[in-house]
Order: sequence, then structure tokens, then C-alpha cells
Amino acid sequence: MRDSCMLPFTKEQIATTGEYCEKRSSPLPASILEQIKFTDQLHKDEVVMAPSESQCAWLMRFTQALRPKRILELGTFTGVSALVFYEATKEAQAEIVSMDMSETYLQYAQDAFRRYGAEHQIKTVKGPCLEMLPTLTGQFDLIYIDAAEEEYESYTRYILDHKLLSPHGVILVDDVLLEGLVVDPSIAKNFPEEIREPYLAIADKMDAFNRYAAKEPRVTTTMIPLFNGITQIMWK
Repeated sequence: MRDSCMLPFTKEQIATTGEYCEKRSSPLPASILEQIKFTDQLHKDEVVMAPSESQCAWLMRFTQALRPKRILELGTFTGVSALVFYEATKEAQAEIVSMDMSETYLQYAQDAFRRYGAEHQIKTVKGPCLEMLPTLTGQFDLIYIDAAEEEYESYTRYILDHKLLSPHGVILVDDVLLEGLVVDPSIAKNFPEEIREPYLAIADKMDAFNRYAAKEPRVTTTMIPLFNGITQIMWK
């Protein structure tokens, strides 16, 4: 097939297909599965911020193929994706720096890192990402952006302007389709009324970021209709 986007599944078929793929893929390490299970016990509005098992599997294999020595994550949440990076680079012992402004989320993550023996490899930084980025030194081979969507363009501009991305490094930007709102704002009608306008406002900023990333002259940009949308950015 030559379709450029996802298959036309119903919501139920999407869930079934996800389970099908998970059962026919190599199993994830127990640390990741257990932290996903922990995250699933949080409030439903928080659970959606965590990557699925399928996304964790893809991210882990991508990281293993890239073989980064230093990884930067913007948006720690409960530490699921940081554990993915840890498990993917355990042998090479890559340095992982993960930022989040929530003390609660960082505590969840730090508890998990200690539980799975990852605290020596993962450094957490507390504070708004835009304020914490200037405290970093050196370059990173993989940068994963999954924090405040309305600030994606500011994160990326800072990273590029200050050359935090290594010459052959990759930036992965998550949630760039924002539940499809950047493509079709009418999807907002399916959201609870109290969050429709805030989400539409974020969608406008996300669309602006997507346009910026595509036209940024210093890099090559590929947006992939995978999960909630992922953009891959590399230096030209």
C-alpha cells in the first residue's frame, strides 16, 4: 500500500491492532512494563501523557540503533521513557539527563530509577525546561522533546542556536499531531467542553511549530504519522 498515513481503523480496531503488535514483538524489560503499570493507576488525564508499550518498544529499538552517548529528555513524567533510554543504553552506560517542573512526577520517576538501579545513569533536573536548558553544557546525541507542547518551538530554537545537538544527533519531538487537532480542529468536539478551547489554543501553537520545523534552514525534518505524531530533526 502507498497510503501516507495510518490505516482507517475504528477506535476499537486501533486498540486491538496495538495489542496484536505488542504480542508479536520482542518483550519489553520488566522495569518499563512495571512503570507503565504504575502510571496506569494515576488519574486518566495523566495516564494519556505516558507512552504506550508499542511506543516504548519503537523508542527503545531506535535508541539502540542510534547508540547515543548522551541523551536529553524534556518532560520526565513518571520516568517511563527515561527507563526506555536506560535499558537501551545500559551496556554503553549513556549519560541521560531528564527534566521536569513537577516535583511529584520527578519523585515518581526517581523512585523508579532507584528501584531498577538506574539512578547512576539518569540525572534529573527540576524546573521549567526553558529555564533549565541554559544550565546544560556539552552536546547530546539524542534529544527527546515531550514537555509543554506550546513551548516546542522555543525548545527547538534554543537547542539549535546553542548547538546542544551533536553533529550526527537526532531530535525526536512527540505529540506533534496533538490528537489530530492540527489537521482537523473539529475533532475538539469529542473532548470535554472545559478543555476544548485550551486544547485548540495549544493546537494552534503546535501547528506553528510544525510549520517552523519544516522550514528551519539548518535541519532536515521528517514528520511521521506514528502514535500521536513524531517529528525527527537532524542537522543538514
